Amino acid sequence: TGRRKYYKPFPFVTAMSVFRQPPSFVAAAALFFLKFSHGISRVDRCTQPRFSFALASSVSGVPTVTLPPTHNRFLMLRHGQSTANLAGIISSDADSLMYSSTHGLSPMGATQAAESAREVLAALRKSRRGGKILFYSSPFARARQTAEICQTKLRNLLVEEGEAGWTIMDGILLDEGLRERSFGRLDGMKLYTYAYVWPVDLFLPTHTGFGVESVHSVASRVAEAVTRIDRSLPDRDGDEESVVVLAGHADTLQILQVLAAGVDVENLGTFSSYRFRNGEVREMGRDTSTLPQPQPMVPPKKGT
Repeated sequence: TGRRKYYKPFPFVTAMSVFRQPPSFVAAAALFFLKFSHGISRVDRCTQPRFSFALASSVSGVPTVTLPPTHNRFLMLRHGQSTANLAGIISSDADSLMYSSTHGLSPMGATQAAESAREVLAALRKSRRGGKILFYSSPFARARQTAEICQTKLRNLLVEEGEAGWTIMDGILLDEGLRERSFGRLDGMKLYTYAYVWPVDLFLPTHTGFGVESVHSVASRVAEAVTRIDRSLPDRDGDEESVVVLAGHADTLQILQVLAAGVDVENLGTFSSYRFRNGEVREMGRDTSTLPQPQPMVPPKKGT
């Protein structure tokens, strides 16, 4: 035909098929991917970014990252459905998206954010101490808007349902440590391209293929953010406690979840087994018994 043909080193494992394989196959496929990581080039007009790895260390020598004991309760809230979710694309570029209005909530996302207030209330009811409730958020529009809607709805619920003893502090505090994980050259691409990253995360938390932010890097900066927030709050006053709601993103919150639960640094890549729904609220537990039931690795559907 006269068309130039390009070598594609990963021909028998497509993005979608990786997700449907057993763990042993995923590991083998990812190892194959690493071995031939010198390039994934375009096939005619297909857009597949060039692939290269920059490793911070080997798997056996992953730098230590831990989350120190916290003195306050933390609830993790994933943003509601965003316009990027509806478009079915990755939206992760911090330079263009932090503090902007781009890729905010869809109408369904706003509804999910309001519904999340009931999940926060249910978590509060597990403790009868009362105290202060603070909202911190990623600077991305979808997380900020989720925090704002959830906070407003929760304030109304506390009054309507006679929940005395809780005080919601005004405003949403933004912390860049809660921002979305950067997906580098995959930003703006279709959701199935997560399959170029998550299988490798499973056993190599320091990888930066396609220029993505490594799991280890996300864990380090989100741990710093939580520690900073925790230490900024006043000491507990009697039986009262401070509850911090962290509004953020799926990968970031899932990585925080496994880190807080004490999962070994080499296994932080298992975070993808605990995917948050849009608008879901989870307690930040401090041991592995608090982790939800792991789920098979599947690509996110358009709209989620």
